[in-house]
Amino acid sequence: MTERGHTSRIGVVFVMAIRPGKVLDCVIKSLRCHECRCYEKDNKSSPEYQRWYQNHKQHFEINHYSSSGEMEAIGASESFLRSIETRGLQYTQFVGDGDSSSFRKVKVALERKIGIYIQFRKKNVQDMYRRGLAQHLGNTKKEKKGLKLNGGKVVSGKGRLTKVMIYKMQN
Repeated sequence: MTERGHTSRIGVVFVMAIRPGKVLDCVIKSLRCHECRCYEKDNKSSPEYQRWYQNHKQHFEINHYSSSGEMEAIGASESFLRSIETRGLQYTQFVGDGDSSSFRKVKVALERKIGIYIQFRKKNVQDMYRRGLAQHLGNTKKEKKGLKLNGGKVVSGKGRLTKVMIYKMQN
C-alpha cells in the first residue's frame, strides 16, 4: 500500500542527470522496519527472538526519526551535500512536488554545511509533467497527421486530438 503526504512511512529522493537521464544518487528514508513489524507479536524474551534480533540489528531499516513531512528535505539535503563532498558535483536544479519548504531547507542546509550561498533553481514536477505531456501529444498529432486509425478516423479533427483536447488533458 502506497501512502502519500505527511503520513508516509517511507520517502524516496533521487537525483537524475538531465542527459542521459541516469540516476546519480538515491536516498531512502524510513520510519519503520518491515521485518520488525513482522516479528512484533513474538515473545521478545524468547531465545529465538533474541537470536533473530541480534542478526537483524545490522539490517535495521529505520533511518529517519523526525516527521514524515521532513523526509524530502532531509533526503535532498543529504544527496546535495554528498554530491559536493564525494564527487565534486554541484547540482543546479531542485525538482520537487511543489512544497517550497523542502527547497528552503535544502538551501539552508547547504549554506550551513559549506558556508557559502549556492544558487540553484526550483522546478515543480507538476509543471514539468504538464508541459511534457502537451509537447508529446502535440508531436504525436503532427507525426500521425493523416494516418487512419482503427475505425477509419484520423488522429486529429472534430472529437479527436485537437489543441483544445490537449489543453484539457494537460490540465
